Amino acid sequence: DLVHPNKQMIEYIWEKFSGSWLDEQTKQIMKSIGKLANARKHRPFDPVSEQYREFCRNQLTEILRLGKQHPFLDLGTLEDYFHKALKKAMDVN
Repeated sequence: DLVHPNKQMIEYIWEKFSGSWLDEQTKQIMKSIGKLANARKHRPFDPVSEQYREFCRNQLTEILRLGKQHPFLDLGTLEDYFHKALKKAMDVN
């Protein structure tokens, strides 16, 4: 009914808007932050495994890299999350 747009319509509108108003650098930053946000949603099979600790370290490395490249970004919430997850995974062993 177009009063309540579905997911496909929202994605279409966003695609048109971002294609017209956002430059490539902004799109790349958004893509990187999106990957980190999705990584935060990750639920490990074994939250105390070395693989999960490495996963958390990799996310922290990416957060630091993005923060250095783009100091205007506030990545504190993501950084805190992965620090806590890593600490929790290490405290168990």
